[in-house]
Amino acid sequence: MGMKSDTELVQLLKEGDEKAFELIFHQFFDGLCLFSKSITKNHDISQEIVEEVFVTVWANCKINPVVTSIKSYLYQSVYNNSLKYVSRQHKKHISMDDPDYLVNNRNVIEPLTPDYPIANLIARELEEKAEEVIRSLPGQCRQIYLLNRNEDLKYHEIAERLNVTEGTVKTQMSRAFAKLREELKDYLYLFF
Repeated sequence: MGMKSDTELVQLLKEGDEKAFELIFHQFFDGLCLFSKSITKNHDISQEIVEEVFVTVWANCKINPVVTSIKSYLYQSVYNNSLKYVSRQHKKHISMDDPDYLVNNRNVIEPLTPDYPIANLIARELEEKAEEVIRSLPGQCRQIYLLNRNEDLKYHEIAERLNVTEGTVKTQMSRAFAKLREELKDYLYLFF
């Protein structure tokens, strides 16, 4: 199977294509295990969690298909399942006399912080995708967005500089934000 886009892989997965599933498995398994291990601190448990996620994806691919990017879906699922595991482990070791234990002694690393193993990778990928989206904006829209972002100009200042109305600036900024939101939704899903 040649290189497939995320959308194509998701579609093939919905159709029950085993080769697409194998490709996805081989592409993401190791990274997902590292990701889970950063939360669980246990290599074997992390592998089990990732395997369970893949089993669930395969079992549900026709009745409950992935609707986001496959990468975002897998990482979010592994993250959630890893946190559940950690939470269950903490509950086994705390007494009922100390209900604040989880709040006061939290050992789980929050996602996308400098302590998080793949934070820089995800942040770099997000930044590259954002730059690609900005480059793809129509000329005036891109120019207005960059003046606001890079030069920190207010809408009325941009309107004066470009000799357009402030309404035009607002409309173009709204279009830029909508395009960024749409194109980056799969990455933002990881953050939230």
